[in-house]
Amino acid sequence: MIDQWIAQLSDTDPTVRRQAIIHLGRSGDPAAMPSLARIFRTDPDPELRELARRAGVHIRRTTQGAPATAAPEPEAPPEPARADGPSLLREIEQAPADEPRRSPIRELTAEDLAAEPEPDRRGIPQRGVEYNVPKADSERARRLVDQALSMNLAGENDKAVNVLAQALVADPNLINDGYFTSVLDAVTERSGDEAIHFLLDKSERKRYAQGIKKEKKQRRAEEHMSVAQQSSWSGVGFELIIYILIVVVGPVLLQLITVQSVLNFIESQRVQAEAAGVGAEFDELISEDIEIFTEQLSAAGVIALAITGLASGTIGVGSLLFQMVLIHYISTRLLRGVGTLRHLLDVLLSFYNRWLPVIFFLLCVVSGLFFVLFPSPILFCVSLPIVGVIWYMSFKTYSKIGEAYDYGAAMGCIAFSLSVFALTLINFAVVFALAQAAISLLPGFATTV
Repeated sequence: MIDQWIAQLSDTDPTVRRQAIIHLGRSGDPAAMPSLARIFRTDPDPELRELARRAGVHIRRTTQGAPATAAPEPEAPPEPARADGPSLLREIEQAPADEPRRSPIRELTAEDLAAEPEPDRRGIPQRGVEYNVPKADSERARRLVDQALSMNLAGENDKAVNVLAQALVADPNLINDGYFTSVLDAVTERSGDEAIHFLLDKSERKRYAQGIKKEKKQRRAEEHMSVAQQSSWSGVGFELIIYILIVVVGPVLLQLITVQSVLNFIESQRVQAEAAGVGAEFDELISEDIEIFTEQLSAAGVIALAITGLASGTIGVGSLLFQMVLIHYISTRLLRGVGTLRHLLDVLLSFYNRWLPVIFFLLCVVSGLFFVLFPSPILFCVSLPIVGVIWYMSFKTYSKIGEAYDYGAAMGCIAFSLSVFALTLINFAVVFALAQAAISLLPGFATTV
C-alpha cells in the first residue's frame, strides 16, 4: 500500500516528505505519479521537487511498456529512518535528468500538438486486447505521452488532454499501459473507463480545456490583484510629494540657469564690443534687455519664479492625476485590465521620480552650454541624451501601465494614447466654451471681429 507515503507528502517536515518520495519511487507504482507531480509543482523545497521528478522517472522506467495490471502489493513501508532509504535515494538521484524525454525519431511540431485526433475507426479501445499498431505510430504515441506528462507537470492540462487523445488514437494499446494510465488519471482527474470515455469525447475535452483556461485566467487575475492591493495610499502620497517637488523645483532651476546663461553670453558680447571700440553703442542697444534679466535674478524675481513654479507644478500634478484616472477607467472598463488606481499611481510615480530629475539635469546642462556651443555640432551631440531619455520614458510608461493592469505594453500604449486623445478633446472643449463665453460677454468685440 502506498497510501501511507502519499499522506506523508503533505507533512510539514521536509525530511518526512523526502522519505515518502523515496519510498514512492521505490514502489514503482504508477498510481503514485499524480502525487509526485503535485510535489514537483508545489513543494517549496527545490531539492524535493527535483527528487519527486526523478522518482517519477524511476517509476516510468520500471513500468515502461508494462500492461495496466494491478501491481503486486509492496512490503509494509519501513520507518523513515531505515538504512535502505539512502540507497534508494542514490538510485533515484542518479537517474539521468533527461530520462522523461525519450530520444524522438522526429521532434513534435506545433501542428502535431494543435491537431485534433481523428475518430478511431475501431471505436473505444478495449482493455486486455492487443492491437496491431505500426511501430512508427507506437513510437509517436509514446512521445506524445511524454509530452503530456511534461505539460501536466507544468500545469498545462488543457493542452495535455488533447495530446493524450492523439496518443491513444495513434496507439490503442496504450489503454493497457500503466504509465499512460497514470498520466491520464493525473491530467483528467478521472480514473478507469470514465477517463477513457472522457478522453475520446471531443466536446468534453473542449469544455475541460476551456474550464482550465478560465481558471488560469481567474487565478492570474487574483494573483495580480493581490499584488496591486499591496500598494497603499500612504506610499502613493509619499511618491506624489516627491513628484511635486521635482516638477516645481526643476522648471525654476532651469529658468534661472537659462537667464544666467543669457547674461553670461551678453557679457561676453560686451567684452568683444568694447574690444572693437563700440561698447557704448552695444550698451545702449541691449540696456533694456539686461534690466529685464537682472530683475529676474533679484530677490523679488526669485519669489516670482517660485510662485510660477508652484502654479505650474499644481497644474502639472492636476493634469497627471486626471490622466491617470482616465487611464484607469480605459484599462478596467474598455481593455478588461485588472488593477487599482493606487497601484497605477504607485508604479508610474516611482518611475517618473527616478527619471524626471535626469531630464531636468540634462536640460540644465544644455541650457548652460547653449550660448557657449552654438552653433557648434557639439551642441547637437550634447542634446542627444535628452531625446534618448524621453523616448525611453515614453516606451517604459506603456510597459509600466501594462504591468499595472497585467495586459502588456501594447495595451498600455493603447490606454495611454486614448487618454491623451480624451485630454485633447476635453481641453479643446474647455477652450471653445471659454471663447464662446467671452464672445457672448463682449458683443461689441464679436461685431468688430
